[in-house]
Amino acid sequence: MRRSRLGCAAAAAFLLCSVAAASPSPSAAASEGETCSDVTVPMCLDLPYNQTTYPNLLRHLGQEEAGPELYTYFPLLKANCSDDIRLFLCAVYVPVCNPLRRPLPPCRDLCRSARRCQDIMAKFGYAWPESFR
Repeated sequence: MRRSRLGCAAAAAFLLCSVAAASPSPSAAASEGETCSDVTVPMCLDLPYNQTTYPNLLRHLGQEEAGPELYTYFPLLKANCSDDIRLFLCAVYVPVCNPLRRPLPPCRDLCRSARRCQDIMAKFGYAWPESFR
């Protein structure tokens, strides 16, 4: 049976709700060395989350480092090759803050949806990045 995009969205909503419920209070977070910060990368501002943590899955240390690399994929957004490419890219480059204090990878359905863009990348001589696998 094929999993729907809604399945991934429902999982993301559950995760985001779980993260909110499990997040320590601001004073507890500060005392425990919480590394979450407000999302500032414009491409990722209107997502279902507004806090991020670093290092991300690609080992960037902050939004200042991840943002410029993220914007190299802006043509994929313009090409509209996947409804989920922006959410996927933001999940990789500007990951949601969570109580586990490590970046969470995008769910499999989100990855599969975003991967539809690899054909457009190939037309311009670019391969789907190995780091996205």
